[in-house]
Amino acid sequence: MRLFLLSLLIPVLFVFGQELPYDVTGGEWSSTGELRLRFKAAANTYVYAESLKVVLVDQSGVETDMKRIGGAAPKLEGEEELAWRGEFELIFKSEAGGAGSRVKVSMQGCNDKGMCFMPMTKELTPGVASPSAVEASVASGEGLLSPSWIVGQASGYMDVDSFMGWLDRMEGIEAGDDVGGYLDRIRSRYGLWLVGLLLIPFGLLLNLTPCVLPMIPVNLAILGAGKGSKSRGVGLLLGLWYALGMCLSYGLLGLIVVLVGGQFGSVNSSWLFNVIVGVVFLVLGLSMFGFFELDLARFRGGGMWRKGTYVGAFAMGCLTAVLAGSCVAPVLIWVLLLSAEIYSSGGVIGLLFPFLLGLGMALPWPFLGCGIGMLPKPGGWMVRLRQAFGVIILLVAGYYFYVGYQLFGDGGQVASDDGWRTDVKMAFAEAREENKPILLDFWGISCKNCVAMDSTTLANPKVRERLDNLVCVKVRGDDKDDGVALELVKSCGIIGFPTYVYLRPN
Repeated sequence: MRLFLLSLLIPVLFVFGQELPYDVTGGEWSSTGELRLRFKAAANTYVYAESLKVVLVDQSGVETDMKRIGGAAPKLEGEEELAWRGEFELIFKSEAGGAGSRVKVSMQGCNDKGMCFMPMTKELTPGVASPSAVEASVASGEGLLSPSWIVGQASGYMDVDSFMGWLDRMEGIEAGDDVGGYLDRIRSRYGLWLVGLLLIPFGLLLNLTPCVLPMIPVNLAILGAGKGSKSRGVGLLLGLWYALGMCLSYGLLGLIVVLVGGQFGSVNSSWLFNVIVGVVFLVLGLSMFGFFELDLARFRGGGMWRKGTYVGAFAMGCLTAVLAGSCVAPVLIWVLLLSAEIYSSGGVIGLLFPFLLGLGMALPWPFLGCGIGMLPKPGGWMVRLRQAFGVIILLVAGYYFYVGYQLFGDGGQVASDDGWRTDVKMAFAEAREENKPILLDFWGISCKNCVAMDSTTLANPKVRERLDNLVCVKVRGDDKDDGVALELVKSCGIIGFPTYVYLRPN
């Protein structure tokens, strides 16, 4: 019996005899009473956020809890626990702290095999950070923003009413609360699957945008409308290939952005992209007036050309998705934000949302391909309809050329208007001192919606008066040399411009 009890104690003795796989490796005080602590967890090990506690110990031994105000954000482990892995740094605040002050750090963690370790408590006396270390920290922006400050965010162009309504919602919500619109409320009440299904009709409506609508006659030519059209079965297959190209374009883009990260829209908001798209629409528009024959249906042959027909339909679906980028970008960015949020919370279903949006946009085309044989016979009305579409296409081409000219002429620079700060660190210090919320405006060097927001919504007198109650900061999110901006982009999960983030530091 004694041997059996001893065998039970051996693992416990082994654990107590080994060093714990996580530790606090050092720290420094700043001149403002901020304490930076560095931690390290071994591979396949994590430290629970709820267990980590730092207290200030005065000379008489009285302990005072220190508040975490920044540093690395914990990630979700399992279904509901937040934890840190690897090496990370956290920032704590205490008005009474400084050089020579003692602190006590407590924490506990587990490994991926399901083994949880004993809690550890370590006492240390951090020194004062050297000026070079402070400068490096400021330059990188590390720990500047605490995840608990974030109240909510909005992306894309918003008119005055939409922007003011968003500010109303932000001011009525505590930091950390769930913020969202119609689909977010549906998600909380009915679940993710219903939100996913609602994305399909949303995608269907995107076919009515001015970037997609003019492409209808060209797409019908690819699918075989007019002379030489084949059976409904062939039209259905061509429509399916076209729909597959469109669906995969948005789905794969969503996977890349959600899994890898990045700023969607930096390509299709550049001047060069707009000029290229303008040229494509110009060629299509001129062909509608008979300046030259763009007979895309000639590829509908038999034998070896049949494969080219399906590949052509697939490629045209991908091209339409790209050309529609500027019109559908606000919707797509919103879906990508929702997907990234759900995936980061452990919901793998979030990866399907961009596919579902593309599926909705592609839904009509197999049916159009199947029904091509039912189109009326060509006549004078077809010439007039073709010319009407030509006018629309040329107008769209003119719009893209105009936007490309504007972006090339001024580089898409977003001016810092009165009341907008560009020094992030000073703005954050001002907000904490005056107990004001912060509005971050993330913009890109060639973001045309950013320029539009500055010249319309943000220039409105009512909006400017409302923003006087906030500390407003412009952050150029695509500046690879600005460490502070890149750190904020990472902390806020920015994937497109413009994006507005509402913070409440206190």
